Amino acid sequence: MKKNFYLILILIIVLLLICVGYVIYPKYSKDLEWTQEYVIGNPGIIGDVSTEMFGDNPAYEIGANQYGYAVFKNPDKAFKQFKKDYADAMEFIKEQFDIPLYICKFNYQTYGAYGWQINTEDENLRYKAFNVTAFVDIFENSFAN
Repeated sequence: MKKNFYLILILIIVLLLICVGYVIYPKYSKDLEWTQEYVIGNPGIIGDVSTEMFGDNPAYEIGANQYGYAVFKNPDKAFKQFKKDYADAMEFIKEQFDIPLYICKFNYQTYGAYGWQINTEDENLRYKAFNVTAFVDIFENSFAN
């Protein structure tokens, strides 16, 4: 009898965690997907995001959503590549600002807030940390608030 009670309790806890994760996990919004090319100066395009900021890697292809904001054409692919390409900058940000977690879709905004604020003499690292902030600025345009 006691064994069944603990089993049911564990099952309830797991289900609650799944429900909470579903509610707080950022969800891509269909109406925020890319629908047009992002060309600075074109009618309906908002901002002046450099589409070459992340190099010519196709994972970082930038388009515009229906509202004219820059978004990654494939946000999941961009995020996965970003974690590889900018691991050193994110590790530096994590250490300098004492962020308890490695970057993920729950906390990516924290890295964006601190990326442009790092203190280092290393020009390359400072540039990459700035790009962390730039990446987050574009990446978050794919999510409903």
